[in-house]
Amino acid sequence: MTLYTRQGDIRDLEEAIQCLQNALTLHPPGDPAKFILLGNLAVCLQDRYQRKCHIEDLQNSITFNEEVLASTPLGDPARGRMLHNIAACLRGSYTFRGVAQDLERAIECLLEALSLHHPDHQSWHRISGGLAKCLAARYVAQENVTDLEEAIRCYRNALSRCSEGYPGRSGLCASFAESLHTRYELFGDIHDLDEATELSRNALEFYSSSPPNNVGALIILGNCLQTRYRRLRSIQDLEEAIRHYKDADQISEPEHPDRLVALANLAVCLVDQYEHRGAAELLEEAHHHILETIKLLDEDHPILETLQAKLALMYATYGHLLRESPQQRHITDLFQRAVKHKTASVKRRLDIALEWVRVDKGDSVLEAYQRSLELVDQYLLIRSSIITRHQILLNIPPNLASDAAAAAITAGELEKAVEFLEQGKALLWSQMNYYRSPLQRLREVDDELASEFARLSGLLEKSARLQTDNEAPFRSIELEAREYRKTSDAWHKVVGEIRKLDGFESFLFPPTYSNLREAASEGPVVLITISNLRSDVIIVHKDGNPFLLPLAPHVRPQYIADLHSQFSQAVRAAETRKALSAILQVLWEDIVEPVVRKLRELNVEEGSRIWWCPTSHLAILPLHAAGQYRKGQPNLPSLYVSSYTPTLMTLSRSRQTSQSRARSSIPQLLIVAQSSAPNQPKLPSVPVEVAIIEKIVPCVTKVQDEGGTREAVLDSLPQSPWVQFTCHGSKNPRPFDSCFHLYKETLTITDIIQARLPDAQYAFLSACHSAAGDAKIPDETIHLAAALQFSGFRSVIGTMYAMADADGPALAEQIYKYMFRRVGRGKGRETVENGVDFRDSAEALHNAIKALRERKEGFPLEKWINFVHIGA
Repeated sequence: MTLYTRQGDIRDLEEAIQCLQNALTLHPPGDPAKFILLGNLAVCLQDRYQRKCHIEDLQNSITFNEEVLASTPLGDPARGRMLHNIAACLRGSYTFRGVAQDLERAIECLLEALSLHHPDHQSWHRISGGLAKCLAARYVAQENVTDLEEAIRCYRNALSRCSEGYPGRSGLCASFAESLHTRYELFGDIHDLDEATELSRNALEFYSSSPPNNVGALIILGNCLQTRYRRLRSIQDLEEAIRHYKDADQISEPEHPDRLVALANLAVCLVDQYEHRGAAELLEEAHHHILETIKLLDEDHPILETLQAKLALMYATYGHLLRESPQQRHITDLFQRAVKHKTASVKRRLDIALEWVRVDKGDSVLEAYQRSLELVDQYLLIRSSIITRHQILLNIPPNLASDAAAAAITAGELEKAVEFLEQGKALLWSQMNYYRSPLQRLREVDDELASEFARLSGLLEKSARLQTDNEAPFRSIELEAREYRKTSDAWHKVVGEIRKLDGFESFLFPPTYSNLREAASEGPVVLITISNLRSDVIIVHKDGNPFLLPLAPHVRPQYIADLHSQFSQAVRAAETRKALSAILQVLWEDIVEPVVRKLRELNVEEGSRIWWCPTSHLAILPLHAAGQYRKGQPNLPSLYVSSYTPTLMTLSRSRQTSQSRARSSIPQLLIVAQSSAPNQPKLPSVPVEVAIIEKIVPCVTKVQDEGGTREAVLDSLPQSPWVQFTCHGSKNPRPFDSCFHLYKETLTITDIIQARLPDAQYAFLSACHSAAGDAKIPDETIHLAAALQFSGFRSVIGTMYAMADADGPALAEQIYKYMFRRVGRGKGRETVENGVDFRDSAEALHNAIKALRERKEGFPLEKWINFVHIGA
C-alpha cells in the first residue's frame, strides 16, 4: 500500500487488496485485529474506486468502515477517522448515483467527526475539507447559499491548518477553487474568480509529478479559464482551457467520471471557439465528444441529464450546421429524458426545463412549460422557510406563468392557459395552503391517514414561518434543516398514500379548469396575462368556456413596468391628480375599456361585481379605478364593482362558508387601534374613527393603546369574525416584515400567518400600504391584506399606498352604515332584517367612495383610488 501511495502503480494496490482479503480469513469474528484489517481494506477499496470507478468497491468500503465504526465506542477519537472514511465513500457514491441520502449521511458523519477533535488535531483539516466538499456538492443540488458559504469557510480553515508539504493540500486547493468559482458564478465578484484560478494553478503544479491525480485540478482550472473567457473575452483563456480538458481526457481511465466531465466541458469550449472562429469542424468535434460521453454513462448517472440537455441545446441552436441535422422530435426526446432523470437534482432539472422553454419553438413547448412550473413548485418545497422560498423566486423568470399561458393561447389551449396561470401565480401562498387543506372528506375514508397528514403539515407550516438565524452556528442550522427534510419526506410519502385512495387521485395536484371555473360562480373573473410573447385578457365566466380578448401588441412586460414606475412616482408627486389621471386613462384605453365591451357582450349587468386577477406589474396598478375622467365619458367605477383575487382558487376558498355564517345576525367586530406608535407620527383621527364605528356597529371589542400588543391582537383575532385595523402600516423591503405598528412593537406578515381563523370573514385595514404588493415579484401578492386572507378572512379592504389619517373616519362611517343598513336600534336592542353579510363589503367600499366623492368638499382622486377590495 505504501508503495502504491508513492508510485501510483495500480498493480501494487491490487496486491495489497488481495493480501488484506487473505489475512481476514485467518481471524475469527470479533477479533480486534480483524477490525484493523477491515479498516485498511476499506481504504484500499476506496483508492481503487478512485482509479477504476467500480461502484461495488465503494459499497464494500462503506460496509467495512461501518462495521469498524460499530465496534468503536462513542466519544472515542478513533471514530473520527472511520467517520471521515465513511463520508468520503458516501460522497463518492453520491457522485456516482446522485442519491441525496448518501450526501446527508456523509455530512452527518463529518459533523460528528469534527466534534471529536480539537481544531489543532492533525486530522481536523482533512475532516473540515471533507465537510466542505459535501456542502459544496449539496449547494450544487439545492442552491442553499448557506451551504456554499460554510463550504468556503471550511476550506479556508482547513488550508490554514495544513502544512505546505501536506500531500492532501493540493486536493484542498483544487476543491476550494471549485467552490470559489461557483460563488463567482452566483455573485460575479472577480476576486473570487482570480483566487480560484490561482488556487487551481497551485494544485496543478503540485500534481505535475503524478499525472493520474491531477485530472480534477485540470478540469477545475479549465472551468476557471472558460469562465474568464466569457467575462474578459480573451481567446488565450479559452484555448488554455481546451488544452487542459484535452490533457484530462488523455490521462484518465476511459470510463472515469472525471474524464466524462472533461469531455462534456471540452464540448462547451469548442462551441465557444466555434462562435469565435466560425469553423464548422469545431461543432462536429463538440458533437462527437458529447455523443461519446453519453454512450459511456449508465442511465442513472447524475451527469447524464446535463449531457442530454447540452446535446439538445446544441441541436436546437446549431443543428442545421451539423452533417447529420437532428429532427425536432429527437431534441424534444432529449429534453424529456433530462427533466425526468431519476438521480438529477430538482434544481438541475428545473434549469434544463427553463432552457427547454427558451429554445423550443415546436409542438412540445407546452410540455416544457408544464415541466418548468412543476419543478419550480418542487424546488421551492425543498426549502423550509417561506422567506427562503421568496428569495428563490427572485431568480425564477418573472413572467414564467404568463409566458406559459401565452404559449397555450397561441396553441389554442385556452383552458390550459388558465391552468398555467393558476399553477404559476401566488406560489408562496398556494404552498402554505397545502398544509391547510380541508380534510373532512378524507377523515371519512381514512381518519388515521388524515391525522398524520395534519400532524406533518402543522410541523412543515411552522418551519415555513420561521426565519433562519444566519448568525446561528452552522451545526444548529444543519440540525434544523435535517429535521425539516425528514418531516418533508414523510409528508410527501403520506400525500402519496392519500393519492392511492379511491376519489383522492388528484389530491394536492394543480386544479383543472373545471374546478377553477367555480371561482366565477358569483361574477366573471378577468385574468390578464402580460408576456413578451403576447398579452391577453381571459374572462372566466360561470357558463361554459373562457373568453379570449387579445391586447394591443405594445402591451408587454416592460411597458407595464414603466407604467407602474410612473404610478409610484405619481402618488408622491406635487401634481398627483394630473399624473394619476393620465395613468388611469392609459389603463382604460389599453386594457379595461376592451374588457368592458366584452362584459357587455356577455350581458354582465352594470352595477354587478367583477373580479380582477392580473399578472406582472399590472397586479400592483389601480385597474379598479381605470377611466377617462372627463365629463360625459365612462369610467370603470361607474359601471362595475371591482374586487381583486390573486388566484382563482383563493377566491373559491374565500366562498367556502355556509350561507348562514356569511349572513350572520350581528357579527363581533374587533377594533385594533393605535394612535401613537414608536417612531411613527401621531394619528389624531384614530379615536374619532373608533368612536364613529362604535356608534354604528352593535358588538365591538377593542384592543388599543397600551393594551394593543402583538400577543393581545393574535389572541383576540379568533374571537371575532370581523376586524378593523386603525393604525400605522408599513411596507418593508423584506416583504414578510411588512407590518402594522402596535404599542411598542409590530405585527408582521410572518406573525399574522401563524393564525388559523376558519370563522374569519371581513377585515378593513385602515392603514398605509396594507395592500401594497412587492414590485420585484408582483405575481406573488405579498402584503398585509393577503396575509389576513391566507389566515382565513374572506373579504379584505386595504390600501395600495399611504393614506391620509383624516380619511379614515369618513370612509369607515360610510362603509359600516352600508354593511349594517339592515340593523335597526330601539329600546336598547337591535333588530335585524336578513342579517349582516361580509360579502357586502365590496359594494360597501364602492358606495362609500361614491358618497364621499359626491360631497360638497369631494373626495380627491388620489385619495379614493388608494382603497381596494380583495376576496369574496
